[in-house]
Amino acid sequence: YKDFYFWMGRPELFRYAKGSVYEYPDIFPLIYLKIRVEGVTTFNKIKHLLVDEMQDYTPVQYTVLGRVFPCRKTILGDANQSIIPYGSSSASEISRIFSGANYMKLTKSYRSTYEITGFTQKIMPDKEIEVIERHGDRPEIIKCNSRESQIKLLKETLSSFKKSGFNSLGIICKTQKQAGRHFETLKEDFPGIFLLTSESMSFKNGIIITSVHMAKGLEFDQVVIPDADSKNYHRPIDRGLLYVACTRAMHKLNVFYTHECSGFFPREYQKT
Repeated sequence: YKDFYFWMGRPELFRYAKGSVYEYPDIFPLIYLKIRVEGVTTFNKIKHLLVDEMQDYTPVQYTVLGRVFPCRKTILGDANQSIIPYGSSSASEISRIFSGANYMKLTKSYRSTYEITGFTQKIMPDKEIEVIERHGDRPEIIKCNSRESQIKLLKETLSSFKKSGFNSLGIICKTQKQAGRHFETLKEDFPGIFLLTSESMSFKNGIIITSVHMAKGLEFDQVVIPDADSKNYHRPIDRGLLYVACTRAMHKLNVFYTHECSGFFPREYQKT
């Protein structure tokens, strides 16, 4: 692989991420190249392979999986929840790799209330979605005059949650760094609060702070999204991040921002 860049006359394009570690996007192309040159050892003892979050795998990753695991496969996902730039696959792309695959689209949304699902449909519309008639509070988008006022509102929201009868509340931030910052701010007033990271060995009820990437596949009775301003969420990929964050909520959804609200949110929900 390194020699390939020297052969092209562009050795400067080959760089290790840290020390001798490869970048993650390069791993599967390297594995595929190895398979083509040296052949492949298949895992024949595996009778059925289940792949979740199908939208977050690239076509070359599916090609490698197809060669390594020759068994039957079930592949599940939601194209609207793609959060990896330039590295996702649609159902049609996957079908081209696994010719003869049976395709089924599940359109009924069970997790969130009618009001929350209606809200998320304005972020990422899908005309085929069937909404369950289970009603709850209307999602709120609230402007805070400063970071300090946002912290104050966060604390008030967490105090209300403790009296609500709900079991779980997720504070979902764009990045793990932002999640850590909010954790440090809130942990003194809320001793049971839990920061969920890639190194966490368990998942708890109560108040959880985490990033959108870590929240994928999880659900909470109530979700709070802080820092939802236009500076933090403005790129096309950020629309998907907000969609994922909002769809984690089962019963209640609160969105807080300072300055200007992200343009991906519907204006009719915004309060000042």
